[in-house]
Amino acid sequence: MQRTILLYLLCLLAHHTYPSSAASARDTSTSGNYIINNCQHVNHTTDLHHLLHRFRHAFHYILADLDKGTSSPHGFRAFFKSNTNLRLAKQVFQAIARGQNLTAGAITKPPVLECASPAFRTGVYQEVYRMVCTPAGRKPSHAASLPLEGTVIICPEFWKEERDFPGEEDCPVVEGRRKNRKFMDSGWGLRDTKFAMLVHELVHLYNPLDAAAKTAEKYRAQDCVDLGVQESVGNAENWALYAASAAARCTKFPISPAPDELRI
Repeated sequence: MQRTILLYLLCLLAHHTYPSSAASARDTSTSGNYIINNCQHVNHTTDLHHLLHRFRHAFHYILADLDKGTSSPHGFRAFFKSNTNLRLAKQVFQAIARGQNLTAGAITKPPVLECASPAFRTGVYQEVYRMVCTPAGRKPSHAASLPLEGTVIICPEFWKEERDFPGEEDCPVVEGRRKNRKFMDSGWGLRDTKFAMLVHELVHLYNPLDAAAKTAEKYRAQDCVDLGVQESVGNAENWALYAASAAARCTKFPISPAPDELRI
């Protein structure tokens, strides 16, 4: 989600107290430690349970790949540049995989996945539905994160994406040799999956350096690669693209030549 909208919503949360949602106790379930709210009325509770089951399975592979750091064949070097933030990357991805409890002020609670609804009548949830999920004159977003609430709002647009996970066929095309290697497409094949979208929003909740980022969010794959070390770790899309690349088993990236090209 665009950082400017996120900051606006954070300001609302910082100055007001709102009911968490329109969900009733009967429309709440759990998957691992994740709480799923308000999704049965749109027939997506079961979909989220299936998605989170595959999500946790994918993270077994991603966390194992992280142990390789910049030697990872799946783009850690391209999206994080160095091993400087490797420990942080492991902590954040482990927290996402487990659905680790989040702390806001004196309150500690599990992360919440909340299906957006026009039934959101008051407060910041209504603002998310109006500004993010169904904005007038702009393309609707798939999801939004509310870090102070420990919540990811899943918009109706999220369910229009047919693919849950990226595959090898979604790996971006790379052209050039050695330091001249560039992504030749935007990487939307990886990004336009429910897996990558959910990782992106959860990074906003779990990454302690996310709120400190001072630059506008980058989304195109090459723009993410071009960021510096600290900018990379503060950009949620870098995390999502790395996770999606590992899940899809992508092996060709800028700044990380394939072994048969090292002699060229």
